[in-house]
Amino acid sequence: MLVAGMPYPAVAAAASAIGVTVFDTPTITPATVNSTTTTLVGTTPVATFMVGSHHLAANDPGSTPHAQIMFSSIANSSYVAWTQSETGQAATEVYRNALSSAAVRFQNDGGGVTNPASSSQSLIAGGITTNYNTSSVARRVMHSDFGKIGSQAANGKIGLGTGTSAISVNCGFEPDFVILYGTCGQDGGGGGFFTYSVGVATKNGDQHCVLAGEVNARAAGNAPQQAILSNRAGGQINLTDGAKAYDLTVGGFSASGFTVTPSASTTSDDIFYLAVKGHSAKIIPFTTPTSTGTQIIAGAGFAPTYALAFLTNLESTDPTFPISASNLMAGLGIGMIGTEDQWSKSYRIQNGADPTSTASNVKNVAILGPSNTSTSAISATLASFDSDGMTLDYSAVQGTAKRGFILFLA
Repeated sequence: MLVAGMPYPAVAAAASAIGVTVFDTPTITPATVNSTTTTLVGTTPVATFMVGSHHLAANDPGSTPHAQIMFSSIANSSYVAWTQSETGQAATEVYRNALSSAAVRFQNDGGGVTNPASSSQSLIAGGITTNYNTSSVARRVMHSDFGKIGSQAANGKIGLGTGTSAISVNCGFEPDFVILYGTCGQDGGGGGFFTYSVGVATKNGDQHCVLAGEVNARAAGNAPQQAILSNRAGGQINLTDGAKAYDLTVGGFSASGFTVTPSASTTSDDIFYLAVKGHSAKIIPFTTPTSTGTQIIAGAGFAPTYALAFLTNLESTDPTFPISASNLMAGLGIGMIGTEDQWSKSYRIQNGADPTSTASNVKNVAILGPSNTSTSAISATLASFDSDGMTLDYSAVQGTAKRGFILFLA
């Protein structure tokens, strides 16, 4: 039996096994979807991290409205956070929600109902299984399954409270890396905001995050807010004026877990975490090239077998708050890059448009970077994992370099 807050037990698997693949949610329910990877060769992973999209699988590789993004994990339990900004939005057509009892949830167009919804989910030999009791059009979900020999994992919910003291998270082991994700709200709570925080931290002190948000009924010129922060693993942007409401620092790594410290009151927000032990881990910030061809990203200090890449359409890191008009953008691409497969999800929200123009996409590439008008303005595939990082091959770039960061694992 899986118990929230306690680590999933260590498993036997291939020496560096992290599987990457995608599945599509069902359109007829009840239904069960098993999604496995050949990388794990039948071994049950200790955890999975999933990223989902409004993107319709049948239209791949084209993008579809709206700008929707879902983060979730399965280890000892299941935690999901999702948010959506609709094209042609009326008064209340941006949404967010988080839930600690499911792994796959999406926002239906028009709000009010979150479909398709997983009723139960678990880790199985080679990957994951998800069961559905509500249906909608298909949604594409990509996932990374962690199954290295001797690895451990735990996930859970952190109540951030209203203070600024370090919050201890007891996961039963010292993680090598932690992923924080959420919608800057409370478990089970939703609302009329497009808001999320997603970041990574390692026990050697590296941490980076992306924060984003958008208000309802956005008028022309009232652009969405976004920031990429170094030395922080999460936070929230104040949507009314672009100020930073708070940020989150991960530290205090020990044999029992880690700590999360808010910089200011979070008004009792919750954030979810996935912690994993058993990997060499390093976060490397990177800047995209402005011409096509290869790019070497080095500095890992080891030969990685997996990369989790975050690419924004921003041109600077650690902005001045309140965020200046030149940084009022919203777009994020996330790439899951393994030894046998690679998938990326991208969303965009067009700036200065009324009504907004939005889109989401999932493609079989390593890097997918958005602009204001495209989900695929930047595109690259994995050329090779190298002794100190990896080499990417870009088929599409922008004239101005964009900022992101990569979690390398081995």
